[in-house]
Amino acid sequence: MSQTKAQLVEGLNINTSAPADALVIDSSGNMGVGTTSPQHRLSVERDIGIYRASSDPTLSLSVGGTIASPTKTYNLLIDDSDSDKLQIRDGSTARITLDSSGNVGIGTSSPTRKLEIHDGSGTSAQIVKINSGGVGLLTIQSGTTSESRLEFGSSDNDDAGYIYYDNDDDVMKFGINGAERLRVDSSGRLLVGTTNAVAFGSRQVLAVANGTTGGVLSLYNSTTATANTRISSNPTGSEINDIGIHAASTNGSIIAYTNNDTERLRIDSSGRLLVGATSPYVSDANFQVTDDTNAKFVINNPGNASYSLAVGTDNALAFKDEANSAERMRLDINGRLGVGTSAPSAQVESEGSVSSTTQFSGFQGLRVQNTNGAAFGVTADINFVAGTASGNRGAAIGVEYMSGNKNDLYFATSGGNVSSTDTLTERMRIDSAGQHLIFSVGNPITSGTSASAGTSNDVFTGLHSRSSTTSGGTVCVHIFSNGNIQNTNNSYSQISDVKLKENIVDANSQWDDLKAVQVRNFNFKAETGHSTHTQIGVVAQEIEVVSPGLVYETPDRDAEGEDLGTVTKAVSYSVLYMKAIKALQEAMTRIETLETEVAALKAG
Repeated sequence: MSQTKAQLVEGLNINTSAPADALVIDSSGNMGVGTTSPQHRLSVERDIGIYRASSDPTLSLSVGGTIASPTKTYNLLIDDSDSDKLQIRDGSTARITLDSSGNVGIGTSSPTRKLEIHDGSGTSAQIVKINSGGVGLLTIQSGTTSESRLEFGSSDNDDAGYIYYDNDDDVMKFGINGAERLRVDSSGRLLVGTTNAVAFGSRQVLAVANGTTGGVLSLYNSTTATANTRISSNPTGSEINDIGIHAASTNGSIIAYTNNDTERLRIDSSGRLLVGATSPYVSDANFQVTDDTNAKFVINNPGNASYSLAVGTDNALAFKDEANSAERMRLDINGRLGVGTSAPSAQVESEGSVSSTTQFSGFQGLRVQNTNGAAFGVTADINFVAGTASGNRGAAIGVEYMSGNKNDLYFATSGGNVSSTDTLTERMRIDSAGQHLIFSVGNPITSGTSASAGTSNDVFTGLHSRSSTTSGGTVCVHIFSNGNIQNTNNSYSQISDVKLKENIVDANSQWDDLKAVQVRNFNFKAETGHSTHTQIGVVAQEIEVVSPGLVYETPDRDAEGEDLGTVTKAVSYSVLYMKAIKALQEAMTRIETLETEVAALKAG
């Protein structure tokens, strides 16, 4: 044949200028492409290209059975229906996938990482195994300032657990449930629940912490029920410990000891801390310090302050300033609390020695303060109760934070039966300007004196231009013990401005009323407690017949303020005086008329 391609068989064309090893079939039936010494049924030197314009270009490897029906077939193909991913398939099942991002999936055709291995069987299975006759090695490398990571998780959370090595800080981190739980830092310290080991410096080898509930380190013996778990220290390495702590398995106590196993402290199975004792003095004790003569608990800040709590042979609890060798507070065997005294004579007694004579600069025995100044109206109270349960409230004295950064002092009492839920009612207030504001359902002010009735003693004294509570001022009004009211200007007023009044008309005649008034001399009965001197006035029951509007009644009450069921009548003398003025005006009119008539008669 003279054409450029020699046609050997139907469909097979070999260019006449092709090299001698372009296609060789040897005597064994092995075919070589690019080689004259094929070692296999098909041996190819250099590259092989498989191209298919559509569908999946595939290279199949089969074994067993027949070529038409092999036992097992593996295919290497490009899946043009799934983003042209390169796959190795077991029959039609993809086992290994390489996508266009360079991600490799084993057991998944949609890898999201450089290597993703998936076993969808739902059973426990060994996914990766490194088997070496020498050292089995798995290396994860990253940048010098980045982290090398190994993550664990599920389809919902692929990094719930992790192991990170931070190349920048040389720290190995272990995470659980998405958060770091443990790390080994660059100094080899094991940190559980914390990232900071600064507290104990370079000596610290283990730190256990928890930001919300506290760190826990558990030690236990799982094989011998009677064995004690110990933490101990002994520089000689002997079995007898100079310093140590162990959990006593027989009674559930934790015991600390020194000096060759001499017990110094224990926490028993009930959580009680015992110092100097192996059992509590009282069953409900949580902390106990025991000593035959002086059980003392000391709190010390070296170079600054040192305080102690101690119980001595007098059975009193003393709080002492050790730095100054001064007792500051004592609770004696009778339950009396002394502050500044070692011999309290009252249930609570505060003593001090301050030489200042300046007011408010002397001894301050008690201070009650509410530091919350967020809003006006906050208060600080002292509550009082007597004769009822300790949780009840009967009365209170307090201060209230007022506008202008001022404090008012108030007094309150219970309006009903004393109880823990009873709301107190404010009865009196002294504001920051010194004004007294009083509220009562009865008589707001009752002022009394032990002096007899007369004008030598006051039940009330009023002054003006005073400079303080104890100095200055001029007396302007007295209310004497006999009821007399004396003031400096003899002025007694009623609000009388026309702008406040209506229905203004001339008063009716008071002539007949005044004529009917019986003006009497009388004295009070001795048993009333009033002065018994002779007075001039009227009797309420007699006035009531003439002008009942002048008489009013007040209920009679006993010393406790209880209503006795009777009343005492009184007369409004100020109105009687006005009626007298009206009657006087009428008399003056009549006199003037008579004078005119008399003058006329004399003239005629």
